Amino acid sequence: MNEGSQGRDRPSSKFVPTAATVGVEAATEAAALFSGLPEKAPAQYPSEGEIPWKVGSLLCGSLGTAPPKYWRVVATGKLDPDTDTSSPSIEGRRVVLLHVEPGKTPHTSRLPSTYPFEYVEPRLAIVSDNVRLAFMDRPEAEQPPDSIATRDARFGKIEELLKPAKLLAVLRPDSRVAALSEHSRKTGVAVPMLRKLLTRYWWYGCDKAALLDLTPLKGGAGKTRLTPTVHKRGRRNAVAKEDPNHKRRGANYDERHREKFIEALILYWAGEGLSLSKTFEKMKDELYTTLVTRKDGTTSKRKTPLHKIPTIGIFYHHAKRLLAELGLTHANLGSLDFASKAAAQPGKARDIADGPGDIFDIDATEFNFELVASFDQSLRLGRPTVYIVVDRHSSAILGLHVECRAERWEGYRLALYCAFTPKDALLTRLGLLDEVGNIFNVYAVPNAIFSDRGPARSNSAIDTLCRELKLEKAAPPPKSPTRNPVVESLQKKMQKMLADLDGGYERNPNQRSKDRRSKARKAAKVTEEMFLKLLVAAAHDHNISAEVPDALLPWMNKVDPVPQAVFLAGIKRSTIDHHRHRNYAELYARLLPTEERSVSAKGIRRDNAWYYSNDLYRWWRHQRRVGGKNPRIRVSFDAAPQTAYWQPEPSVWAELPMTNEQSEVTKGLLKGLKAKEPDPHSEQPGPAKKAIRPTGGTSLSELRRKTFAR
Repeated sequence: MNEGSQGRDRPSSKFVPTAATVGVEAATEAAALFSGLPEKAPAQYPSEGEIPWKVGSLLCGSLGTAPPKYWRVVATGKLDPDTDTSSPSIEGRRVVLLHVEPGKTPHTSRLPSTYPFEYVEPRLAIVSDNVRLAFMDRPEAEQPPDSIATRDARFGKIEELLKPAKLLAVLRPDSRVAALSEHSRKTGVAVPMLRKLLTRYWWYGCDKAALLDLTPLKGGAGKTRLTPTVHKRGRRNAVAKEDPNHKRRGANYDERHREKFIEALILYWAGEGLSLSKTFEKMKDELYTTLVTRKDGTTSKRKTPLHKIPTIGIFYHHAKRLLAELGLTHANLGSLDFASKAAAQPGKARDIADGPGDIFDIDATEFNFELVASFDQSLRLGRPTVYIVVDRHSSAILGLHVECRAERWEGYRLALYCAFTPKDALLTRLGLLDEVGNIFNVYAVPNAIFSDRGPARSNSAIDTLCRELKLEKAAPPPKSPTRNPVVESLQKKMQKMLADLDGGYERNPNQRSKDRRSKARKAAKVTEEMFLKLLVAAAHDHNISAEVPDALLPWMNKVDPVPQAVFLAGIKRSTIDHHRHRNYAELYARLLPTEERSVSAKGIRRDNAWYYSNDLYRWWRHQRRVGGKNPRIRVSFDAAPQTAYWQPEPSVWAELPMTNEQSEVTKGLLKGLKAKEPDPHSEQPGPAKKAIRPTGGTSLSELRRKTFAR
C-alpha cells in the first residue's frame, strides 16, 4: 500500500501470504512458514477463510473512484490473530492489488496496496486479461533463446524477494525500503532496478514470462548512417560552443562560408554548368583548402576537415537565395527550362475566370490560433481548421467553415454550402445580425470549382459532387501549390488580421514555433463560436475594403473596386443563372451531412422539434403496412434548422418543414428569422437594412471591441 493512502475502510494489519502468493514453486515453503505445517506439506486453510481469487488474476471495478479501473492480484492471505488485534471486527482476510492499465507499459513508481477482502469483494469482478501481452503465453520452445536468457537473469535478481519471508516485508510500506536496500547490498542490483522488475513481474501476471523482453512493442530498426565514422555536422549545441574540440562540434553558416558559396556558384554552377550537388562536391575539394608553406619554401594544399564544412543541406538552402541575389537563376538553364521553371508566369490567376461567379477556389488550412472550450475555458482545443471559398475573379470571400479537427471532405462540403446559399441562418445563430448588421451575405452557385489535390479531397468525391450539382471541376497539376494563389493569399491575410487577439500568433523567424504556440495557448480566451464570428467579420471587412481595381471589367464604370461590389455587379449582369439551385432541395441535401432518423405518424423528431409533410405521412403508412415497424430514413438538416430534406424516391428530393415553431431549441433562431433582411441580390423594395458597416470602424474592430470589453 502506498504511504499515506490508508483509509478508514482499510485498517492496518499484518499480512500473511498463502500458498497462492508466490506460485506453485514456493507453495510448500509458504505453508510451512505461515501455517505451522511441516515442510513439503501443502497449505490448507478453513473453507471460510479461503479467498477465491488467484494470484495474477485481473479484476475490474471501482475502489472509491468514479471510473472503473483494472487491478492485478499480487498476493492473498489471512490476518494473524496472535500478532494483530487492532481490528478484531474484521475477519482478517487481506488481498494485495496493483493498479494496471491496458495498452501501457509498467510505471516503476506504482506500488501495490493492501485491502480487506470484504471491502473489495462486492466492488471488483474477475475479467479476461487484456493487460498481459499475447507472446508471454507462448510455449518456452517458441521463445527466442536470447529472450529466455534475459528473462531468467531478471528473475534471478528478484527471486529471493518473492519468497514468503521477504515478500511480506516488500509488500508492507513500513518495511519495503529496508528490505529492498538490504537485497540491493547483497546482490549489487540498484534499488530502482529492483522496483522496476517487481512492478513488471506483477503488472503482466506474476510469473517469469512477465519478464520477457518487450520487443514486439518496439519499432523497427533505425536508419543507419551512411558514413558512421564522420563527425556530426550542423548546428553546434551548447557543449560544442564551449569546447571547440568536442565530438559534437559542427559548422554553422557565416560570412566566410557565404563567400565560398558565391565563388563556387560563379565558377562551377554558372561557369561549368554543373548541378548543385556536383558544385558542392567540387567546392568541398577545391575551395575548402588551406595553403601550407613547408620549410624548404614549397607549398601544398591541405583539405579542411569535414566537420568544419557546412552540409549539403545548408548549401542547398543558401544557394537558392544567392542565385537570385546574384542574378544567376537562368545562367545554366536553356530557354525552354527557364521559361517553364524559373521565369515569372505571364498573366494573373483571375485570367482563367470568365468574370465573377465563374470559378470558386476552395482550400483549408490550420490557423495559427489557439481556441478554448466554451463550457470550460481551461480546456484547450488547439488550432482550428478553417475552410475558405473564394471567387477567383473578384477575390470575394463567399464561404467559411471552422472545426477543431483534421481536414476532411465533410468540412469542404459545409464550406461550399455556406458559399452557395443565403447566410441568414448563420448570421442569426452567431448573433451577428443584432451586433453588426447584415454582413457577409453574398452567395452564388459557380460554373466550376477549383481545388488543389489535398489529402482530404479525393478525385472521386469531387467528381461526384460536381456531376450531381452540374458543375465543372478544375484542378492544378500535381506539386504546384502556386496555381491556387487567390485563396492561399487570403488565408495568410486573415491569419494576420486575427494574429493580435488572445490566442493568435504569427510566424517569427527570431522565435521558435514551439515557444510561440506555448505563449498563445496560455493566453487563449476565444471559443470556437466566437472565432467563427471574428472570422466572418474579418471576411466581410476584406470584401468591402480590399482594393481590386484589376478585377473591374470594361463595363463597370460606377462600381467600387472592392471584392463585394465587383462580385455583386458581375452576378447581376451574368448570362448564367447563378441562383439556379436556390429553390432546389437537392442543393442542400447534396452538401449538408445526413442523419438517420426514425419516422412516426407525427413525422421526424430532432431536438424537441417535429418535421412533417403529407408525402412523408403517406410514405410512412405504406412502410408500416409492409414492414409493421416505424421505418428509418436518412435526412439532411439545414443549418437554421428550419427545414429538413429527404428522398421519397431515389432521384427526388423533398422538403420537410418544421411544425413545432415554439421549440425551445429553435425559438431564438425564429425570433431573428422573422425580422430577416431582404435578399441582397434582389432589387425588390423592402424595409431599410441595417448598416453594413457600423459607425466607428470596420465590422471586425467593432466586434472585437464588444467582445473583449466584456
